[in-house]
Amino acid sequence: MSLEEYAYKPSPNDANVWERKCYGLESLASSMEESLDGFPHLTATIAVKPAYERAKLEPAVKAAWISLRHSLPVIAAKSGRLAPPDNHFTFKYFVPKNLKSAEEWAEETVFFSDEVKSPYEAHKTLKDGQWWKPSADHWVGELHVSPIPEGWQFSVVFIHNSIDGRNGFAVLDELLSKLVPILEGTGKPVAELSWGEETSRLSPAGAILIAQADIVDTKPKVAAPPPPGGAPQIPFLWTPAQTSNKGDIAALITLPADTTAKLHELSKAHGKTVTQVITALSILAHTEVALTAAAKAGEERFKLVAGSFNQATFYLIAWNFINHRHKFPGGFKSLSSETPSPLCTADGVPLILPMDPIRKFFTIDEQKLTVATSTESAAFWDGLVETTAGGWKSHDTSLQAYWDREAVAHQSIHTFQPQVFHVPALIVSSVGDVDGRLDILSSYTPSKGNKTLTITEAITGIRMRVPPLMNLLWQFDGKLSCQWFTAGEYTTQDELDSVVEVFKKWIGIFIV
Repeated sequence: MSLEEYAYKPSPNDANVWERKCYGLESLASSMEESLDGFPHLTATIAVKPAYERAKLEPAVKAAWISLRHSLPVIAAKSGRLAPPDNHFTFKYFVPKNLKSAEEWAEETVFFSDEVKSPYEAHKTLKDGQWWKPSADHWVGELHVSPIPEGWQFSVVFIHNSIDGRNGFAVLDELLSKLVPILEGTGKPVAELSWGEETSRLSPAGAILIAQADIVDTKPKVAAPPPPGGAPQIPFLWTPAQTSNKGDIAALITLPADTTAKLHELSKAHGKTVTQVITALSILAHTEVALTAAAKAGEERFKLVAGSFNQATFYLIAWNFINHRHKFPGGFKSLSSETPSPLCTADGVPLILPMDPIRKFFTIDEQKLTVATSTESAAFWDGLVETTAGGWKSHDTSLQAYWDREAVAHQSIHTFQPQVFHVPALIVSSVGDVDGRLDILSSYTPSKGNKTLTITEAITGIRMRVPPLMNLLWQFDGKLSCQWFTAGEYTTQDELDSVVEVFKKWIGIFIV
């Protein structure tokens, strides 16, 4: 393959059209959205105050969006797909002829609504309802703005092939850095922007960037054969039950600041990360509700799920994300440099965990259809949390490993099988400490007292149209949030709400 195919360059047919092919996770996310009803389309939301009049806010937002396009032009690409046998998904960037062209783009991608909803209700409505296929020749991202009881919510909605979860918040941060000066009357007028020069800031695919920098060995790797012999490995999985519902279902929990601080304190004391501890707690919630919901469904269903629990040799966490942006060379670590980072800078790995540390928490009676739980602290911290951390440590997170996994992920444009996601597994993903360690949106937290704009809430999520149950977590303003979601065709809202309540129960046992 030629690395140049995956870096922007002018079209041979039109010098004002810059294009490249998708690569790695960009290709896998495209294949997923194309085949799985929009899973995993991204929506990132912030709630801001004060409650500006729409007449003042709307033109300022559109001007800020245009200014952001100039500094970060990848937000204004269109996504498409080449015909077979090539099959590549593509990005195309159209250089505006003038300010009017940029304003026309803003009119097509910025949407204001007058309907008042809570920030989370607005987020869920967009997450479930606003999406498009990567092959649709549609802009990669949109900005949706609507009133909330004490201000406004801003949501960026992007195809996940063009952005990762962390960069959803980062794009909103960059937007506010343009919007606040405009509201204060000190921003650079968009009429002064020079169009065409922004093409130097069109970033390549993340893996291609490090390959071009000669950081990794790009020679194709030959997969090692599986070890011979051994007992068969059986996952804790079962055939998902169908419901009469349709659509993405979700539930959000935000821990108080004192509970979040205690979680950090205990995680550090045990030499573990918050993500590893939350993953262990998520395993307990997922497993307990899978068993108790099966018991409520009756003997046949309970025997299916409990039988899998008893016979399984491993617990599967289908996907865990690893971010690599901070490892990139030079200005490619930042979205605000003259060489901005790609917006998709992550990849993912599964966690394969032994079942025995999980079985210590549950006693099943298949005759009485009951599930009893154990709350031994040592079994949690020295057993399950240790096992979860070991699962992470078994994976290579270097840039070389990132390149190697991206090469495999890229083959999905030819080989993707949608049924691989048709399992009721757990997925856990951590965006991170947004305004703390990541320094994203940090200028607008309540403690900063920014009178022009203050963020009161931050939420992120993906459109979930498959059976896995996902816990997406992030920290903002000292409080950890977890949004749980899945497809309503395989889990009822009551069952999902039960997962959240059981998750809170386990937090109360081992953290509070």
